[in-house]
Amino acid sequence: MLAFGLAVELIALPAAATDDDDTQAFFARFQELERTLNPDIADLYSDSAKVHGEFVYENGSFREFDWNGATYKFQLRLQATAAAQYQSDRGILYSNVRYERFEDGFRIYAERYEADSCFANKNWYLVVRPDSEGNLRIVEEFSLKWDGPSRCGWHD
Repeated sequence: MLAFGLAVELIALPAAATDDDDTQAFFARFQELERTLNPDIADLYSDSAKVHGEFVYENGSFREFDWNGATYKFQLRLQATAAAQYQSDRGILYSNVRYERFEDGFRIYAERYEADSCFANKNWYLVVRPDSEGNLRIVEEFSLKWDGPSRCGWHD
């Protein structure tokens, strides 16, 4: 049985304010939990979060999904637990990260590269806001993946 040594560390903030440093620390924590396949990443999402993804295949077909936060959190915990059994590093890298004030929180934009599938997602973002207790939570995630030529070259 695998044990995870990381505990979720929520960042407490005043209910209507965040700053760049707090948001950057939150995103660093998100990346660490994701990289280490820690199911506690689910705790960073609000139960009412909106998670939307779109996948465009090379042949032009299209698939999309919408989940609420509670359902997505359940999926994240299952995926992290299953992946950790194989001790595989998800190999997700973020670049060109930028933080933009958005309503009472921040929108975090980044290019998200997934090493296992060799695809870059240039249309990824999170929206984070403080909850009623002042802890930053993810309230929205958007992802658009295009299944174009692989960057790895193994299935071009």
